[in-house]
This record gives sequence, C-alpha cells and structure tokens, in this order.
Amino acid sequence: MAFEAFCVFHKTCMPGNIYGEKPPLDKFINSPEYNGFYTFGKYLAELKLPKDQQQEFMKFVMQQGVKIKDWAKSFVLEEFIKLYSLKEDPKRAVESVIILAEEWSNENNRHWTEFFDKVPASMATHFIITGRISPWIIYGTNAGQRMVDRLNERELELVVNHINVNTWKHKLKKYPASLNELEIIDETCISK
Repeated sequence: MAFEAFCVFHKTCMPGNIYGEKPPLDKFINSPEYNGFYTFGKYLAELKLPKDQQQEFMKFVMQQGVKIKDWAKSFVLEEFIKLYSLKEDPKRAVESVIILAEEWSNENNRHWTEFFDKVPASMATHFIITGRISPWIIYGTNAGQRMVDRLNERELELVVNHINVNTWKHKLKKYPASLNELEIIDETCISK
C-alpha cells in the first residue's frame, strides 16, 4: 500500500510526471519520504478500509495538502470520513456493510445477519468512526438504529462527534428515495 500511495502521489501531485502510471520502485525506496509512505501504508492496512475508500483517502490527503507526517493521524481520517460519507451512494453503503458483516461473521462463527445485534458495542463504535459503517446505515435502517441503541454514553458521544446528526436528518428527508436502497438490510437483519 505504501508504494501504491507513492504512485498516487506522483500521479496526483507531480505535474509533468515523467514516469507515467508508476514510478520505478527504486525511486520509491530511495525517496526522502519513504518512511512517511511506509507509515501511511501500514496505517491503511490496519484500517482495513474497502479498496475504493483507500484510494479516495490517498487522494484526499494529497489534494488537501496534508503534510505527509500527518497522513496517519486520526484527525485527518475523521475529516476524510465526514466528507466521504456525504458523497457516498447508499447502495455502496449497503455493499460495504454487508462485506464488513461477512468479515465479522467469519471471524466470530456467526451468520452475517446477526452483525447489528451481536457485534460488540466498542467494535461498532470503531467501525462507525472509521467509516466502515456509513451514516446511511446508522440513520436509514432499523438494524443500524438497534446497533446504536446498544452503545453506552461515551461510545455514543464518540459517534455523534464523527457524524453530524442534523446533516444526516436533513439528507434523509431530502433524498427519501435513497432509503429504498437500504431496505435489504432491514429485510435480512431482523432482530431475534
């Protein structure tokens, strides 16, 4: 992922890039920013963001002019997640949360449809603040609401600090047809 970020950097930020799509590997290894890219790549791997979201995050830090030493800091991810979630398509939010629920089910020997009712609250909080669970799911589905209802006061505070409730209430009212995309979650993840 570090080399991939380096390639995106060259493509995005280097006008007149002579290397085309990919600079040579030795250019990366000998780069004065190698450690910064390595740290960022490791951070991306630990976040386990979907591939398209990783790409968007890479572009975000570069296009926003964030210093490379700050790319792996939580405040940068928080800002990205806030902006990314506002542009996210509800269908994509459904796909992402189903993939996440399947990963969780494989690791915990449960069926993915139990995710919203059985994922530990601390883990749900982490998934929400890292953008793995979209505000579309939280505010647009009963399953998402059931999950949020299980959070304690501190966890809820963390979630609310990352997702602007008023913005999302307005968005759900403005685009009611988008809620149709979310119905599959409530149809398959019925509380037991």
